[in-house]
Amino acid sequence: MREDVKHRWAERHSFDFVLRLMQTVAANHGGDFVRAIIVMTIMQANVQHLGRDPSRIDGDGAVPDERMRPISALAIANSLGVPRETVRRHIHRLAEAGICRRVTGGYIIPEAVLTRPEQQAQLIETFQHLRTFVGALRRTEVLEA
Repeated sequence: MREDVKHRWAERHSFDFVLRLMQTVAANHGGDFVRAIIVMTIMQANVQHLGRDPSRIDGDGAVPDERMRPISALAIANSLGVPRETVRRHIHRLAEAGICRRVTGGYIIPEAVLTRPEQQAQLIETFQHLRTFVGALRRTEVLEA
C-alpha cells in the first residue's frame, strides 16, 4: 500500500480512536466533553513525571497521591487554550463531586477515584478501543503485525 494511503488510513483510525476515547471519558462526566478533557489533562499531568517505565509505578499500576504532581488551573487553561475561568468552574464542580482534590501546587485526581469501579470499567473500555485501533492499523498495514 502506498505511504499516502497508509497515512489517510492512520488519520481516519486515529480520529475514530480519539472520538471513542472522549465519548467513554465524557460518559463518566455527564457527557461533558470539556470536563472530560480537563480530567484527562489533570490525570496526565499528575503522572507525567513518572515517564513510561512501568518499574517506576507500583505493582498494581496505581500511583499513590503523594507521588502525583499537581497541576494548576492556569496550567490546564494554558495547555488546553481555554479561559482560566472555564477551567476553574469545571474544577470546582469536579472537586464538589470528589473527583479531583486541591493540594499544594494545584490539583490531583486521587488514587481512590482512579480505583473506583466505574473508573476501572472506563479503563477496560479504553483498552478495548486501543486494541481495536491497533488492529485497524495492522489490517491497513500502517503497523506491522
